[in-house]
Amino acid sequence: LGIAPAMFGVIVSAMGASRLLSNIPMAVFAERLGRKPVMVMGWAGTAVSMAMIGSAYSVLALIAGRFLGGVCTSAQNTGAQMYLTDISNMQNRARTFAPIMAAWSAGAAVGPAIGGLLTEYFGFRVAFGFCGVIIAGTA
Repeated sequence: LGIAPAMFGVIVSAMGASRLLSNIPMAVFAERLGRKPVMVMGWAGTAVSMAMIGSAYSVLALIAGRFLGGVCTSAQNTGAQMYLTDISNMQNRARTFAPIMAAWSAGAAVGPAIGGLLTEYFGFRVAFGFCGVIIAGTA
C-alpha cells in the first residue's frame, strides 16, 4: 500500500484510541445486556475486523479495521473481566484472574510470531484470515 511511517503510526494507534474510547461504554453494555453477549459480540466483531484488515486495499480501510478491532477487544476484555469479578470473591480472585491473564500474555507473545511466519510464507492476507477464523471459532 506504500504507507508512510507517520501514517503507519496512525493505523497502529487507531486500535488503542478506540479501546480508550470504548472501554467505559462496553462496561455499561455488559451491565445492561450481560457479560456473555458482550464477549461474544467482541469475538465476532474482532473476526470481522481481521477480515477487514486482511482485505484492505486502502489506508482508510486499515484504519477502520483497526478501530473496529479496538472496540471489539474492549468488549472481550471488559466482558471477561466483569464476568470473572462476578464469579470470584476476595479469597480466590487472583486464582480466578491468573489463567485468563496468562492466556492473554501467551497470545501476545506467540500470536505475532505465528502471524509473522504466515505472512512470510503466505502473505499478510492469509495471516489475518487465519487469525479471523480462529477468533470466529471462539465466538
